[in-house]
Amino acid sequence: MRPMQVLNVAEKPSVAKGISSILSRGQAQTKPSHSKYNMTYRFPATVQQQPCDMTVTSVLGHVMETEYATPCKDWRGTPFELLFELPIKKRVTDKMRNIERNLREFARQCDWLILWLDCDREGENIAYEVIEICCQTNNRLRILRAHFSAVTEGEIYKALDTLTPPDERLSLAADARSELDLRTGAVFTRW
Repeated sequence: MRPMQVLNVAEKPSVAKGISSILSRGQAQTKPSHSKYNMTYRFPATVQQQPCDMTVTSVLGHVMETEYATPCKDWRGTPFELLFELPIKKRVTDKMRNIERNLREFARQCDWLILWLDCDREGENIAYEVIEICCQTNNRLRILRAHFSAVTEGEIYKALDTLTPPDERLSLAADARSELDLRTGAVFTRW
């Protein structure tokens, strides 16, 4: 049986390194990636009684930002009512292009995506940013969420044994807050 190819994404490089060290028992192969800050770790493991080839990498917090869909550079010249009505979108920031490239490249070859992000609304929101990027390359991924409170052996193995689907409601709550920040910020920076 061919091992499952699993892409694991952590919220920051130190967490990716810690998870890899624990799950590989210090035997992970380290490789550079397109982002000089985000190393890649590879090692075999067993997940849900399946042999897996694990690839662990990270993001640096949010990969995307919320902005107006149509250019709205001059907020002072735009009627404030319009600032609450104009469509908005999320896009990958320029400084995160290399991380996006990593995610696309790794996802293309994987069967599963395991998300090791902070267990709060923002972490769930980052998870959905990662999902969006990865699914553009591979829409057949099985997507799972690891829940842990510390990068310790007990917490990491417990998280691996209790993987769940991500919670889109938490992500949407973070999106709503981000949209409100953008719209109210655009209105109030006028004065």
